[in-house]
Amino acid sequence: MLGRFIGFLMLPSIAMVQQTGTTAELSPPQPAGPEHVCTMPYPEAAVKAHAEGVTRLSFRITTDGEVKNITIAKTSGNVALDDASLQCAGAWRYKPATRGGVPVEAPWTANVTWKFTPPTLAARISSICARARPATSPLPIGVGDTSLSFRVTPDGEITDANVVRSSGDNDLDQMALRCVRTGRVDTSILTLPAEGVPGHVDIDWKQDATPYTPSFLPSP
Repeated sequence: MLGRFIGFLMLPSIAMVQQTGTTAELSPPQPAGPEHVCTMPYPEAAVKAHAEGVTRLSFRITTDGEVKNITIAKTSGNVALDDASLQCAGAWRYKPATRGGVPVEAPWTANVTWKFTPPTLAARISSICARARPATSPLPIGVGDTSLSFRVTPDGEITDANVVRSSGDNDLDQMALRCVRTGRVDTSILTLPAEGVPGHVDIDWKQDATPYTPSFLPSP
């Protein structure tokens, strides 16, 4: 709905990893556990530079399945992304390569692909408004999401905010309404119709909110 209009700011994102072997005569190593990804926050310097790219890493996998001697085989073109790739790879663990059933140390490479993931306005509002609840305030037992409807005007004002499904806690519902009603949307590069556009958001009070560079900001 509204997300198609507000998809231009960048979020921290996971980096997907594609791995390839360099020693075909060996039974290749395998990730120990789920396929490896880099789930660290997108490097701030890369966010500011709007940088994306693929970092190719070269390293060795020991007989214990640890990663050592990590180097950049091919740069992504951004130092911050390359540095983050090195840091991420250091935590990977493998089932080691084997030869004749015996674990052996082996060279290996992996591509770490960094891409921005555009957030929706709803995700941005949900994260920011969920943080309006004081961290010291315990979450009521059995509380659910607060679902709100609203409208964004061409000048970025949020109007017609209403609770369409209660969280089960009136204080949280009212907190959500205050947050949305006092917020504004950055419409500087948008063209909205005169009547504005409708929106909907589910505020998950249990989420661990990730800080954004917001296009939605509650007023002081």
